[in-house]
Amino acid sequence: MINSRRTLYCLILAATVSLCLSACGSKPTPPKAAPLRAPTSLLRAETPIAPNLNVSIKAFSNADTEGGRISRIYAPIREAEASYLPIALRDTLIESGYWGAVKVGPSNDVAAELQITAQILASNALDLTLQVQVTDSRGVVWIDQIYKGPAQTNAYLVDEKVREDPFQSLYNRIANDILGVRQLMSDAEANTIMQAALLRYANALAPQAFAGYLTPDANGIIQVTGLPAVDDTMYARVKKIREAEYRFTDLMDEHFDVFHKRLQTVYPYWQTYSFELIDYNNDISTDKSRRRSGSWAATEYAYRTYKEYKMNEDELRELADSFKAEIHPTISRLEGSVIELTGPLDAQYAQWREILRKLYVQER
Repeated sequence: MINSRRTLYCLILAATVSLCLSACGSKPTPPKAAPLRAPTSLLRAETPIAPNLNVSIKAFSNADTEGGRISRIYAPIREAEASYLPIALRDTLIESGYWGAVKVGPSNDVAAELQITAQILASNALDLTLQVQVTDSRGVVWIDQIYKGPAQTNAYLVDEKVREDPFQSLYNRIANDILGVRQLMSDAEANTIMQAALLRYANALAPQAFAGYLTPDANGIIQVTGLPAVDDTMYARVKKIREAEYRFTDLMDEHFDVFHKRLQTVYPYWQTYSFELIDYNNDISTDKSRRRSGSWAATEYAYRTYKEYKMNEDELRELADSFKAEIHPTISRLEGSVIELTGPLDAQYAQWREILRKLYVQER
Protein backbone atom coordinates (compact mmCIF):
# COMPACT_ATOMS: atom_id res chain seq x y z
CA MET A 1 0.00 0.00 0.00
CA ILE A 2 2.78 2.43 0.95
CA ASN A 3 4.72 1.69 -2.24
CA SER A 4 1.62 2.11 -4.38
CA ARG A 5 0.88 5.46 -2.69
CA ARG A 6 4.41 6.66 -3.30
CA THR A 7 4.15 5.57 -6.93
CA LEU A 8 0.93 7.49 -7.39
CA TYR A 9 2.33 10.62 -5.74
CA CYS A 10 5.41 10.44 -7.94
CA LEU A 11 3.24 10.14 -11.04
CA ILE A 12 1.14 13.13 -9.98
CA LEU A 13 4.22 15.22 -9.21
CA ALA A 14 5.92 14.18 -12.43
CA ALA A 15 2.89 15.19 -14.45
CA THR A 16 2.70 18.52 -12.63
CA VAL A 17 6.38 19.30 -13.15
CA SER A 18 6.15 18.24 -16.78
CA LEU A 19 3.33 20.70 -17.35
CA CYS A 20 5.26 23.48 -15.67
CA LEU A 21 8.49 22.85 -17.60
CA SER A 22 6.53 23.58 -20.72
CA ALA A 23 5.20 26.87 -19.31
CA CYS A 24 6.42 30.34 -20.24
CA GLY A 25 9.51 31.97 -18.77
CA SER A 26 7.64 34.40 -16.53
CA LYS A 27 6.57 33.64 -12.96
CA PRO A 28 3.19 31.89 -12.92
CA THR A 29 0.19 34.03 -12.17
CA PRO A 30 -2.12 33.29 -9.22
CA PRO A 31 -5.31 31.36 -9.92
CA LYS A 32 -8.17 33.33 -11.39
CA ALA A 33 -10.57 34.85 -8.87
CA ALA A 34 -13.67 35.51 -10.98
CA PRO A 35 -16.68 33.53 -9.72
CA LEU A 36 -18.28 31.18 -12.19
CA ARG A 37 -21.78 32.33 -11.26
CA ALA A 38 -23.44 34.96 -9.13
CA PRO A 39 -23.63 33.77 -5.50
CA THR A 40 -27.01 33.00 -3.96
CA SER A 41 -27.84 34.98 -0.84
CA LEU A 42 -29.36 33.23 2.15
CA LEU A 43 -32.93 34.21 3.00
CA ARG A 44 -33.05 35.23 6.65
CA ALA A 45 -36.10 35.42 8.87
CA GLU A 46 -37.52 38.85 9.58
CA THR A 47 -40.51 37.29 11.30
CA PRO A 48 -40.36 33.61 12.39
CA ILE A 49 -42.68 31.07 10.81
CA ALA A 50 -44.63 29.32 13.56
CA PRO A 51 -44.54 26.54 14.38
CA ASN A 52 -40.80 26.10 13.84
CA LEU A 53 -40.11 22.59 12.58
CA ASN A 54 -37.06 20.73 13.90
CA VAL A 55 -34.61 19.47 11.28
CA SER A 56 -32.49 16.30 11.43
CA ILE A 57 -29.55 15.93 9.03
CA LYS A 58 -28.02 12.52 8.53
CA ALA A 59 -24.25 12.34 7.89
CA PHE A 60 -23.81 12.41 4.12
CA SER A 61 -23.06 9.28 2.15
CA ASN A 62 -20.51 9.16 -0.65
CA ALA A 63 -21.53 7.80 -4.04
CA ASP A 64 -17.95 7.12 -5.11
CA THR A 65 -17.07 5.22 -1.95
CA GLU A 66 -20.26 3.19 -2.03
CA GLY A 67 -19.82 2.34 -5.69
CA GLY A 68 -16.20 1.35 -5.26
CA ARG A 69 -15.05 3.78 -7.92
CA ILE A 70 -12.95 6.04 -5.73
CA SER A 71 -9.28 5.42 -5.06
CA ARG A 72 -8.43 3.95 -1.67
CA ILE A 73 -6.01 6.81 -1.18
CA TYR A 74 -8.74 9.45 -1.33
CA ALA A 75 -11.51 7.45 0.36
CA PRO A 76 -10.64 8.76 3.88
CA ILE A 77 -10.90 12.35 2.60
CA ARG A 78 -14.33 11.64 1.13
CA GLU A 79 -15.35 10.06 4.44
CA ALA A 80 -14.15 13.18 6.24
CA GLU A 81 -16.26 15.34 3.92
CA ALA A 82 -19.30 13.15 4.62
CA SER A 83 -19.15 14.26 8.27
CA TYR A 84 -17.84 17.78 7.57
CA LEU A 85 -20.27 19.07 4.92
CA PRO A 86 -23.49 18.38 6.89
CA ILE A 87 -22.29 20.84 9.55
CA ALA A 88 -21.98 23.55 6.90
CA LEU A 89 -25.58 22.90 5.85
CA ARG A 90 -26.71 22.79 9.49
CA ASP A 91 -25.08 26.14 10.23
CA THR A 92 -26.72 27.65 7.15
CA LEU A 93 -30.20 26.52 8.25
CA ILE A 94 -29.59 27.82 11.77
CA GLU A 95 -28.39 31.16 10.42
CA SER A 96 -31.57 31.55 8.34
CA GLY A 97 -33.61 31.67 11.56
CA TYR A 98 -36.59 29.84 10.10
CA TRP A 99 -36.23 26.51 11.90
CA GLY A 100 -36.32 25.00 15.36
CA ALA A 101 -33.50 22.71 16.47
CA VAL A 102 -31.20 21.67 13.60
CA LYS A 103 -28.93 18.71 14.37
CA VAL A 104 -26.56 16.34 12.58
CA GLY A 105 -26.59 12.65 13.45
CA PRO A 106 -25.10 9.39 12.22
CA SER A 107 -28.46 7.87 11.21
CA ASN A 108 -31.94 8.89 10.18
CA ASP A 109 -33.98 10.17 13.10
CA VAL A 110 -36.91 7.79 13.51
CA ALA A 111 -39.13 10.68 14.57
CA ALA A 112 -37.68 13.58 12.62
CA GLU A 113 -40.10 16.37 11.80
CA LEU A 114 -37.96 17.16 8.77
CA GLN A 115 -35.23 14.71 7.66
CA ILE A 116 -32.43 15.69 5.29
CA THR A 117 -30.25 13.08 3.61
CA ALA A 118 -27.62 13.78 0.98
CA GLN A 119 -25.17 11.89 -1.16
CA ILE A 120 -21.90 13.41 -2.35
CA LEU A 121 -21.80 12.75 -6.08
CA ALA A 122 -18.64 14.76 -6.78
CA SER A 123 -16.34 16.94 -4.73
CA ASN A 124 -13.18 18.88 -5.47
CA ALA A 125 -11.96 22.41 -4.99
CA LEU A 126 -13.88 23.69 -8.01
CA ASP A 127 -17.16 21.78 -7.90
CA LEU A 128 -19.45 20.16 -5.35
CA THR A 129 -22.42 18.04 -6.42
CA LEU A 130 -24.96 16.74 -3.90
CA GLN A 131 -28.06 14.59 -4.32
CA VAL A 132 -30.36 16.02 -1.63
CA GLN A 133 -33.63 14.61 -0.33
CA VAL A 134 -35.82 16.34 2.25
CA THR A 135 -38.76 14.41 3.73
CA ASP A 136 -41.18 15.28 6.52
CA SER A 137 -42.56 12.94 9.19
CA ARG A 138 -45.56 12.03 7.04
CA GLY A 139 -43.31 10.71 4.30
CA VAL A 140 -43.99 13.70 2.03
CA VAL A 141 -40.92 14.46 -0.07
CA TRP A 142 -40.24 18.19 -0.11
CA ILE A 143 -37.11 18.08 -2.24
CA ASP A 144 -35.36 15.36 -4.23
CA GLN A 145 -32.87 16.86 -6.63
CA ILE A 146 -29.22 17.30 -7.54
CA TYR A 147 -27.48 20.51 -6.48
CA LYS A 148 -24.32 21.35 -8.38
CA GLY A 149 -22.31 24.28 -7.14
CA PRO A 150 -19.19 25.74 -8.70
CA ALA A 151 -16.96 27.25 -6.04
CA GLN A 152 -17.03 30.99 -5.50
CA THR A 153 -13.36 31.21 -6.33
CA ASN A 154 -12.94 34.67 -4.80
CA ALA A 155 -13.02 32.85 -1.47
CA TYR A 156 -9.66 31.24 -2.23
CA LEU A 157 -7.99 34.64 -2.17
CA VAL A 158 -9.05 35.22 1.44
CA ASP A 159 -7.17 33.91 4.48
CA GLU A 160 -8.36 30.38 5.24
CA LYS A 161 -9.05 31.21 8.89
CA VAL A 162 -11.67 33.86 8.13
CA ARG A 163 -13.00 33.16 4.67
CA GLU A 164 -16.50 32.04 3.77
CA ASP A 165 -16.92 28.47 2.57
CA PRO A 166 -16.30 28.44 -1.23
CA PHE A 167 -19.54 26.47 -1.63
CA GLN A 168 -21.67 28.59 0.71
CA SER A 169 -23.83 29.62 -2.24
CA LEU A 170 -24.82 25.98 -2.76
CA TYR A 171 -25.85 25.58 0.89
CA ASN A 172 -27.81 28.82 0.61
CA ARG A 173 -29.72 27.47 -2.40
CA ILE A 174 -30.62 24.28 -0.54
CA ALA A 175 -31.78 26.23 2.52
CA ASN A 176 -33.81 28.66 0.40
CA ASP A 177 -35.50 25.83 -1.50
CA ILE A 178 -36.49 24.07 1.74
CA LEU A 179 -37.87 27.36 3.04
CA GLY A 180 -39.84 27.81 -0.19
CA VAL A 181 -41.75 24.60 0.50
CA ARG A 182 -42.37 25.58 4.13
CA GLN A 183 -43.75 28.99 3.16
CA LEU A 184 -46.46 27.34 1.04
CA MET A 185 -47.61 25.28 4.02
CA SER A 186 -50.38 26.21 6.43
CA ASP A 187 -49.90 26.24 10.20
CA ALA A 188 -52.34 23.34 10.48
CA GLU A 189 -50.25 21.22 8.10
CA ALA A 190 -47.06 22.05 10.01
CA ASN A 191 -48.78 21.03 13.26
CA THR A 192 -49.76 17.73 11.65
CA ILE A 193 -46.10 17.13 10.78
CA MET A 194 -45.16 17.67 14.43
CA GLN A 195 -47.92 15.34 15.61
CA ALA A 196 -46.92 12.66 13.11
CA ALA A 197 -43.32 12.86 14.26
CA LEU A 198 -44.20 12.23 17.89
CA LEU A 199 -46.67 9.47 17.02
CA ARG A 200 -44.06 7.77 14.83
CA TYR A 201 -41.69 7.87 17.78
CA ALA A 202 -44.39 6.42 20.04
CA ASN A 203 -45.12 3.74 17.46
CA ALA A 204 -41.43 2.78 17.36
CA LEU A 205 -41.50 2.25 21.14
CA ALA A 206 -44.87 0.51 21.36
CA PRO A 207 -46.43 -0.31 17.98
CA GLN A 208 -49.25 -2.28 19.55
CA ALA A 209 -50.43 0.81 21.43
CA PHE A 210 -49.94 3.61 18.89
CA ALA A 211 -50.06 2.11 15.40
CA GLY A 212 -53.78 2.88 15.10
CA TYR A 213 -53.22 6.62 15.13
CA LEU A 214 -51.23 6.60 11.87
CA THR A 215 -52.62 5.30 8.58
CA PRO A 216 -50.72 5.35 5.27
CA ASP A 217 -52.73 6.31 2.20
CA ALA A 218 -52.46 4.76 -1.27
CA ASN A 219 -49.27 6.73 -1.93
CA GLY A 220 -47.64 5.70 1.34
CA ILE A 221 -48.16 9.14 2.90
CA ILE A 222 -48.96 8.88 6.60
CA GLN A 223 -52.27 10.35 7.75
CA VAL A 224 -52.80 11.23 11.41
CA THR A 225 -56.21 9.65 12.08
CA GLY A 226 -56.40 10.41 15.78
CA LEU A 227 -54.52 11.51 18.88
CA PRO A 228 -54.17 9.89 22.32
CA ALA A 229 -56.20 11.37 25.15
CA VAL A 230 -54.70 14.36 26.92
CA ASP A 231 -54.37 12.33 30.14
CA ASP A 232 -53.01 9.18 28.44
CA THR A 233 -50.19 8.07 30.76
CA MET A 234 -48.49 5.97 28.07
CA TYR A 235 -48.36 8.94 25.70
CA ALA A 236 -47.05 11.17 28.49
CA ARG A 237 -44.31 8.62 29.08
CA VAL A 238 -43.41 8.65 25.38
CA LYS A 239 -43.01 12.43 25.50
CA LYS A 240 -40.72 12.14 28.52
CA ILE A 241 -38.53 9.53 26.82
CA ARG A 242 -38.46 11.67 23.69
CA GLU A 243 -37.05 14.56 25.73
CA ALA A 244 -34.29 12.23 26.95
CA GLU A 245 -33.49 11.37 23.35
CA TYR A 246 -33.31 15.06 22.43
CA ARG A 247 -30.53 15.42 24.99
CA PHE A 248 -28.74 12.44 23.49
CA THR A 249 -29.01 13.76 19.93
CA ASP A 250 -27.50 16.99 21.23
CA LEU A 251 -24.44 14.94 22.24
CA MET A 252 -24.32 13.31 18.78
CA ASP A 253 -24.46 16.74 17.17
CA GLU A 254 -21.61 17.89 19.42
CA HIS A 255 -19.46 14.98 18.19
CA PHE A 256 -19.88 16.17 14.61
CA ASP A 257 -19.31 19.78 15.64
CA VAL A 258 -16.01 18.92 17.36
CA PHE A 259 -14.89 16.98 14.29
CA HIS A 260 -15.81 19.95 12.06
CA LYS A 261 -13.71 22.29 14.20
CA ARG A 262 -10.75 19.89 14.10
CA LEU A 263 -11.00 19.61 10.33
CA GLN A 264 -11.15 23.41 10.02
CA THR A 265 -7.46 23.47 10.97
CA VAL A 266 -6.51 21.71 7.74
CA TYR A 267 -9.43 21.22 5.30
CA PRO A 268 -9.64 24.84 4.04
CA TYR A 269 -5.89 24.79 3.34
CA TRP A 270 -6.21 21.50 1.47
CA GLN A 271 -9.02 23.05 -0.59
CA THR A 272 -6.86 26.06 -1.44
CA TYR A 273 -3.87 24.05 -2.61
CA SER A 274 -6.09 21.63 -4.48
CA PHE A 275 -7.72 24.60 -6.23
CA GLU A 276 -4.35 26.08 -7.16
CA LEU A 277 -3.14 22.81 -8.66
CA ILE A 278 -6.32 22.22 -10.66
CA ASP A 279 -6.73 25.81 -11.81
CA TYR A 280 -3.07 26.40 -12.66
CA ASN A 281 -2.72 23.16 -14.60
CA ASN A 282 -5.94 23.90 -16.50
CA ASP A 283 -4.55 27.33 -17.30
CA ILE A 284 -1.36 25.84 -18.72
CA SER A 285 -3.18 23.24 -20.80
CA THR A 286 -5.41 25.88 -22.46
CA ASP A 287 -2.74 28.55 -23.07
CA LYS A 288 -0.57 27.50 -26.02
CA SER A 289 1.83 30.43 -25.54
CA ARG A 290 2.74 29.11 -22.08
CA ARG A 291 3.69 25.69 -23.42
CA ARG A 292 6.49 26.87 -25.72
CA SER A 293 9.26 27.48 -23.20
CA GLY A 294 10.30 26.10 -19.84
CA SER A 295 10.41 28.04 -16.58
CA TRP A 296 12.12 27.10 -13.34
CA ALA A 297 9.85 29.55 -11.51
CA ALA A 298 6.82 27.69 -12.84
CA THR A 299 8.28 24.36 -11.78
CA GLU A 300 9.10 25.69 -8.32
CA TYR A 301 5.59 27.12 -7.93
CA ALA A 302 3.92 23.84 -8.90
CA TYR A 303 6.19 21.80 -6.64
CA ARG A 304 5.59 24.09 -3.65
CA THR A 305 1.84 23.99 -4.19
CA TYR A 306 1.89 20.21 -4.58
CA LYS A 307 3.98 19.81 -1.43
CA GLU A 308 1.53 21.84 0.66
CA TYR A 309 -1.40 19.95 -0.88
CA LYS A 310 0.24 16.63 -0.05
CA MET A 311 0.98 17.60 3.57
CA ASN A 312 -2.60 18.72 4.16
CA GLU A 313 -3.94 15.64 2.43
CA ASP A 314 -1.97 13.38 4.78
CA GLU A 315 -3.30 15.25 7.80
CA LEU A 316 -6.86 15.02 6.47
CA ARG A 317 -6.49 11.26 6.22
CA GLU A 318 -5.27 11.04 9.79
CA LEU A 319 -8.21 13.11 11.07
CA ALA A 320 -10.72 11.09 9.06
CA ASP A 321 -9.27 7.80 10.26
CA SER A 322 -9.30 8.96 13.89
CA PHE A 323 -12.92 10.11 13.62
CA LYS A 324 -13.94 6.74 12.21
CA ALA A 325 -11.87 4.46 14.44
CA GLU A 326 -11.43 6.36 17.71
CA ILE A 327 -14.85 7.79 18.52
CA HIS A 328 -14.94 8.71 22.19
CA PRO A 329 -17.58 7.02 24.33
CA THR A 330 -20.76 8.99 24.87
CA ILE A 331 -21.81 9.31 28.49
CA SER A 332 -25.42 10.29 29.11
CA ARG A 333 -27.79 10.32 32.05
CA LEU A 334 -31.18 8.70 32.01
CA GLU A 335 -33.36 9.10 35.10
CA GLY A 336 -30.49 9.12 37.58
CA SER A 337 -28.47 6.38 35.84
CA VAL A 338 -25.21 7.02 34.01
CA ILE A 339 -25.05 5.25 30.65
CA GLU A 340 -21.84 4.85 28.66
CA LEU A 341 -22.03 3.99 24.97
CA THR A 342 -19.04 2.92 22.90
CA GLY A 343 -18.16 2.27 19.28
CA PRO A 344 -18.96 4.26 16.13
CA LEU A 345 -21.64 6.92 16.40
CA ASP A 346 -24.25 4.97 14.46
CA ALA A 347 -23.70 1.97 16.76
CA GLN A 348 -24.00 4.23 19.83
CA TYR A 349 -27.26 5.63 18.51
CA ALA A 350 -28.63 2.12 17.94
CA GLN A 351 -27.61 1.12 21.50
CA TRP A 352 -29.34 4.18 22.94
CA ARG A 353 -32.59 3.58 21.08
CA GLU A 354 -32.66 -0.04 22.27
CA ILE A 355 -32.15 1.11 25.87
CA LEU A 356 -35.08 3.52 25.56
CA ARG A 357 -37.31 0.87 24.00
CA LYS A 358 -36.55 -1.61 26.80
CA LEU A 359 -37.11 1.08 29.42
CA TYR A 360 -40.54 1.86 28.03
CA VAL A 361 -41.52 -1.85 27.87
CA GLN A 362 -40.34 -2.47 31.45
CA GLU A 363 -42.29 0.47 32.80
CA ARG A 364 -45.47 -0.69 31.12
